[in-house]
Amino acid sequence: MLVDDMYEVDFIAARRLVKGDPEYLIHWKGFDEKHDTWEPLANLCGLEPDLATFEATCKQKKANEATTSLPSRWRETVPAGTPGS
Repeated sequence: MLVDDMYEVDFIAARRLVKGDPEYLIHWKGFDEKHDTWEPLANLCGLEPDLATFEATCKQKKANEATTSLPSRWRETVPAGTPGS
């Protein structure tokens, strides 16, 4: 009887879309980065909490980058009724 080898995920490193379907770059526990693999969502059963955390972190980073990439004069809030508001 053949048993599929199971490997432990150390962390999710990245996400990409292939033909509209998400794939995640998985870093495997105990292996170097050269062994990271792109895995379709279907191969990641049981990692839903980790995927949700990864997606939330990506969303937050994207929001922070959008804010910090603005010139500082645009990031400041101006009270209503002041010139320029």
